[in-house]
Amino acid sequence: MINNENQCPNCSYITEDGIKVGSWTNNQRSNKKKNKLDEEKIKLLEKLDGWFWKLNLDKLWLDNYELLKEYMINNDKQCPNCSYITDDGINLGIWISRQRSNKKKKKLDEEKIKLLEQIPGWWWDSNIKYIKNM
Repeated sequence: MINNENQCPNCSYITEDGIKVGSWTNNQRSNKKKNKLDEEKIKLLEKLDGWFWKLNLDKLWLDNYELLKEYMINNDKQCPNCSYITDDGINLGIWISRQRSNKKKKKLDEEKIKLLEQIPGWWWDSNIKYIKNM
């Protein structure tokens, strides 16, 4: 369950077998917060190297941003499609869609917008991307 960097997977992590381990870890955190996780299970989880109870959402966002930047550098400045999943099981395509949606809804802060716009090949609107490829 712990990834290559000895950390728990994030919420979008899916194994090669299609097991949604990231969602499972989120459920364990939620159950503990609601006092619905028994003490034995809490202790077992806490024995895992890299286990944590509270997510650092800013770090998670920056980790996904770095994955996107690396992908686009290595793939001729092309954004991955919505079904693209990294070697670590991160559905980067869905993450990108969420960033675009959050920007439209004015839920993405300016710093994150600027960081994404610094990636060569980044685009916000699918219609613009279609025109660029013609």
